[in-house]
Amino acid sequence: MAATQVSYQLSPLTQFDMTDAKTHPVESPEFQPRVRVLIGSINHEWEFVTHIVVQIEQDDDGSYIVSDDEFRIYGIGDTQQRAERDYVASLIEYYEIIEESASHNNRYSDRLLQKLQNHILRK
Repeated sequence: MAATQVSYQLSPLTQFDMTDAKTHPVESPEFQPRVRVLIGSINHEWEFVTHIVVQIEQDDDGSYIVSDDEFRIYGIGDTQQRAERDYVASLIEYYEIIEESASHNNRYSDRLLQKLQNHILRK
């Protein structure tokens, strides 16, 4: 199966190139929100090492919310793609915060960092 290229433009200085990433929609017509699975390369620095399941919801105002149940991270945007980019940026920012806290011998942060590293890592 060929990977679909999805380019994440977060700001003029940050770009996620999900060239090798795969997203797999999971059909669940009787349930809202929709579900996607994210896995693979995010950019030259980050990658999903195992899949992470995200929910996609559309708000009454037309904006999109992408979130996960495992880490309680979310992203928002006026399109689904922008919401996914915001989610990925939020997850990376969360990782970096937990990583910094774990470096100060915080046992809770150590465990949480290990859990995060099961899904996302620096290359």
